Amino acid sequence: MTGSTPLELNKDVVHFSTKVSALFWLVVIHDNQRDASSALTLATRLYEESRLVPYLARISIFYREKFPKAWVDTLRIYCMTDDKAEKVVQSLQGFRPLVISREVEVTSGSKIAVKLGGNILQLSEDPFTRELIPVSTIRSTFVRETFTFTAFQENTLTLLVQPRESSKPLQGS
Repeated sequence: MTGSTPLELNKDVVHFSTKVSALFWLVVIHDNQRDASSALTLATRLYEESRLVPYLARISIFYREKFPKAWVDTLRIYCMTDDKAEKVVQSLQGFRPLVISREVEVTSGSKIAVKLGGNILQLSEDPFTRELIPVSTIRSTFVRETFTFTAFQENTLTLLVQPRESSKPLQGS
């Protein structure tokens, strides 16, 4: 549709003819309320959000002690659609489930934030020395990570952890 396409206004209805089969949006800009560029930005955002498809998924956290090293534990966090859940659970040898959420709506491309607190210290492998070093610090009381949900893909986050205070067991919330 172009600026030369004739529009016919009849009360609250706009009619026009086109040879293209598509979904059209009509944005009315009142000069005294909004400038054209901000209206276009708003219309684009509205369009992008309206085409997001929600998927039903479950957030699951699995735990394995002394893996990949004797003094390190592993947490695996999954955001799974129903069709992936059984395959993932079967492939997690040595892991036990800690939490499996109820179904939640997640849109493709959404950032999923994971925040763990308690007696937990996150570790990461140094790419040069391959040594496991703390990511979180003794002063920090929680671990915060994010990952992106992509529909029909394996959406997982692996965290290497150990107790913050070695005299106490690994606990978190």
